[in-house]
Amino acid sequence: MIRLGKHLIIRHKKKECVKSCSARLVALVVRYSGNMSDLRDVIIVGSGPAGYTAAIYLGRAGFKPLVIAGALTPGGQLVNTTEVENFPGFPDGVMGPELMDNMQRQAEKFGAEIVWDDVVSVSNNDVTGVKTVSVDQGDVFETHALIIATGSEYRKLDIPGEAEYSGKGVSYCATCDGFFFRDKPIIVVGGGDSAFTEADFLSRFGSSVTLIHRRSEFRASQILVERAQQNPKITIVTDSVVEEILGDDNGAQSVNIRNVITGETSTIAANGIFVAIGHSPATAFIDGIVQRDAGGYIQVDGASTRTSTAGIFAAGDCVDSIYPSSDQCRRHGLPGRPRCPSLPPAVTLPITVIPYKNLKNERKGRHILFTTVSLAKRP
Repeated sequence: MIRLGKHLIIRHKKKECVKSCSARLVALVVRYSGNMSDLRDVIIVGSGPAGYTAAIYLGRAGFKPLVIAGALTPGGQLVNTTEVENFPGFPDGVMGPELMDNMQRQAEKFGAEIVWDDVVSVSNNDVTGVKTVSVDQGDVFETHALIIATGSEYRKLDIPGEAEYSGKGVSYCATCDGFFFRDKPIIVVGGGDSAFTEADFLSRFGSSVTLIHRRSEFRASQILVERAQQNPKITIVTDSVVEEILGDDNGAQSVNIRNVITGETSTIAANGIFVAIGHSPATAFIDGIVQRDAGGYIQVDGASTRTSTAGIFAAGDCVDSIYPSSDQCRRHGLPGRPRCPSLPPAVTLPITVIPYKNLKNERKGRHILFTTVSLAKRP
């Protein structure tokens, strides 16, 4: 047994466990041999709030994490968001792109290295525990630990005309395309926070905004619903679904909708159709490496961030379909989050990587300590 500060390293057969007097820590120390010069301590896949939060804390700990941020959609969903009103520290709100730019610069300030590329595959060596990450441009990286924080992608309607008029009236990003529909009729499909936020934003441009939702109740925050109801340019149509998008060579012109209760159909003029019906997790590249549920969300061990594969952790929207990415940042990324009655207890640190190179009585190999800390479970 070796005492290292407040931690006790207890040897048991081929494993070593670490116990802490201040929090419940359980760690597995893995020994590697050979040339480790190209082997990284930790790689983070994803550049949303959860990914950058992990990068900030690992960077501050001195581990210079590699963040594979993506080439097509870096920055997560908040890059496509207008004003974020509920992120702590911004009483007057903050624009989504500005918030994510600040997170990126903060991560880089503490030594995070960012690669603007997309991960295409991940493999895991069951013997050594080394993870191999391949990216679209052909580079290959190896790491002791891997954090998956890839978030989610826009869910589509899968109706006639959607693909045909994508980019010609059909959009999934109000901040990207709202300007192009100035003084034109706009439709927003959805009933959550994103749909109501986009409807409010688009009312600045469109001649009218019609929000269509399949139910009479909304998942959106009450304040957003009331704001839309009080906006004279917004009309809310409930218990209805969009069945087809119609148009011509100039782009989308109208949509056919159907009332799910009465079966009545009607046509609404629209040059802009903005789809905000939720997201699907961006986890296809990790299929077969970690366990996922039927919806594609990565399954973790209870309230922790541990996946079914040792040394691979997951956080953010790719894990949880309920809470948005900014909440995931606070739940999974930031250590020391106090209990909040609106959020379930959660492990708050995706991973801590500590190299044990200079332990007493250890002269060979390299040791990497992987820990997850659950303050919520502490007595």
